[in-house]
Amino acid sequence: AEYMGKGEGKQEVAKEVRKKEEVTSAMSANLGVNAKQGLTVVKMNDYQRGMQKSMTEAQEIPHFHFTDEFDLTNVAQLRQELKAILKKPPSLTAFLLKSFSCALLDFPILNSHYDSKKEFEFKQFVNHNITVAIDSAKGLVVPNIKNVQNLSILDIQTELDRLRQAAQAGRLGPKDLSDGTICISNIGSLGTTVTSPVIFVPQICIVGIGQIHNLPRYVMVNGKLDETNPVLRKIMSLASAVTIESLMERQLYDLATSGNLFSRIQLIW
Repeated sequence: AEYMGKGEGKQEVAKEVRKKEEVTSAMSANLGVNAKQGLTVVKMNDYQRGMQKSMTEAQEIPHFHFTDEFDLTNVAQLRQELKAILKKPPSLTAFLLKSFSCALLDFPILNSHYDSKKEFEFKQFVNHNITVAIDSAKGLVVPNIKNVQNLSILDIQTELDRLRQAAQAGRLGPKDLSDGTICISNIGSLGTTVTSPVIFVPQICIVGIGQIHNLPRYVMVNGKLDETNPVLRKIMSLASAVTIESLMERQLYDLATSGNLFSRIQLIW
């Protein structure tokens, strides 16, 4: 700024104004504020930096998506019946995690890690340490539930609740965040119907869960499909992303594996 006028008084006022401008400029620099552009530069926290790194790596890996819809009417009915027995019945996510683990027993190759720098090999795990994406105050975090294949649905719900509480309080530890083998992301809780999940490196498979809707569908009656009377069913969309480089190019399996995995989950429900 330019200050006009003569005399010591006006010069002193100009000096004080300049000092205040310098202090304001220094404070804005510390806060990451650009006064000319009206923006704030925000530094990523540790969780956000980790997710940025993982998603950047994922975009460099060839993978394909597989989407299907699932009828959860029977599971929803079972949860209603459990309300008469249990104070807090398991969530649909807990049911999905257990059914997903059961299906993995027939398709263990999806419970693997792959390193593109080590060609012609992959690490297949016995334990199902299923990573779950949780929305926290610090952003998206991805802890995992250990040994899901050995847990009951009630055990899974207990662990889900613990991880969510720890995430909101910022108390997730290295043990909670490490050693995941396969991932499920419930984007339906945010009101989204269909998702296109991104591989969580070095895992080779992720499944995204959409929101449940009451939709008309034809159902089987006495062993035959009744195409005259559609009924409302609770329908949810599931989408998976699977690394192509580790599976397709090495001829470890074909596209049918994801389809068969989804079919097995639907049979369990």
